[in-house]
Amino acid sequence: MKFLIIMLLLVFAQQRCSSKIISDWEIGLEKYSMKCANETNLDPTISKRILREFYMPDERNFQCFLKCIMENSGVLKSSHEVDIQELIELPQHLIDDWNAVQNPHREKCVNLTKIDPSLPERLLTEMHVPDDDGFKCYLKCVLENVKVIVGNDIDVDTLSAVVHMTRDLSEKCANATRSESDACRKSFILTGCVLQNQL
Repeated sequence: MKFLIIMLLLVFAQQRCSSKIISDWEIGLEKYSMKCANETNLDPTISKRILREFYMPDERNFQCFLKCIMENSGVLKSSHEVDIQELIELPQHLIDDWNAVQNPHREKCVNLTKIDPSLPERLLTEMHVPDDDGFKCYLKCVLENVKVIVGNDIDVDTLSAVVHMTRDLSEKCANATRSESDACRKSFILTGCVLQNQL
């Protein structure tokens, strides 16, 4: 799961990060896609869809494919640590906006989900991506408290107001979550879409 999240962050960076980062990843994907596709029994054309179409299937062999790409390109160290901060530096306004949304609910949601209290801050400042479902439920808790998620539905108007996105983009992100019934995963997908459209 960690590899999917890291790739999601790379894709989210596509719109505002330097073209060199995206170009490097496209080259890395192309360079190792055949080797990694063969090792993981995955269609090698999938690499073209990752950055262009934001294609991220939640399948074990796809996760292994990403791991292989990251190991071969040097992003994943032998200690299984990822220094993602060197790859992406988020704009300060995004960090500030996210903190304005989460801070009033942070303590309550951390206590409810029992996650490490440093994780919410570290996600954006250190690009530390937790590898557990608790963080997805933390996102759900925050989004429910700001009334973006009501029941298992996304309130598009509230989403637009909270994250300063157009209604069209908010609808796009809400639609991206429609097939997901798990509210924690839905929150994670929604957050990813919001990041993609704000970077």
